[in-house]
Amino acid sequence: MPDAMQEYRQHLVLAREKSHESYDKLVTTLSAGGLGVTFTFLGQLPVNQVKSIGWLFGAWVSWSLSIACVLASFFCSAKALNRAIEQVDAGKTGTQPIGGKLAKFTEWLNVAGGATFVLGAFLTALFIYFNLGGIHVGENRQLPKGDVSERGYTPPPAPKTPAHMQAGYVPPPAPPVAVSRPQGPTGEKK
Repeated sequence: MPDAMQEYRQHLVLAREKSHESYDKLVTTLSAGGLGVTFTFLGQLPVNQVKSIGWLFGAWVSWSLSIACVLASFFCSAKALNRAIEQVDAGKTGTQPIGGKLAKFTEWLNVAGGATFVLGAFLTALFIYFNLGGIHVGENRQLPKGDVSERGYTPPPAPKTPAHMQAGYVPPPAPPVAVSRPQGPTGEKK
C-alpha cells in the first residue's frame, strides 16, 4: 500500500476513534442543555398561568429528534468509516464512493440533527415569549387594567370580632420606646 494511502487510512481510523469519543459528551450536552433549561423555566411559572404549552412540547419533540439524528449519525459514521477502511485495504478507493451510501446518509443526519436542534431552540423561544407576554429586558411593561399595582393597594376588611370580645376589648400596650437624651457640645448628656 502506498504511503499516501497508508496516511489516509490512518486518518480514517483516527476520525472513527474521535467520533466515538465525542458521542457521550454531545448527547449529554444536547439533552441536558435543552431539556434542563425548559424544565427550569417551566418550574418557575405558576401552573395556572402556563400558556401555549404546544410550543414547549414541539421543542421537546424537536430536541428528541435532534438527539436521535445525532445518535444515528454516530452509528452511520462508524459504519461508513469501517467501509472506507475496507475500501482502502482492498484498493477500491477510485472505483466506489468512499464510505458508500452510509457516508452520504451520515451527512444528511448531521444536517437534520443541527436543524432540529435549532428548531427546538426557536420553539422554546416562542414558548417563553408567550409566557412572559412579550416582555423584553429593559422595556417598561404596561400592566393590564385593574391590576392591583396600577390602582394601589387596598387592605382587606378586618375580620369580624367575636361577640364576647366586642365590648371592653383593650389592645395590648405598645412596646416601650427608648428615649435618648440630647448631648451637649462636649459630648456630655444633659
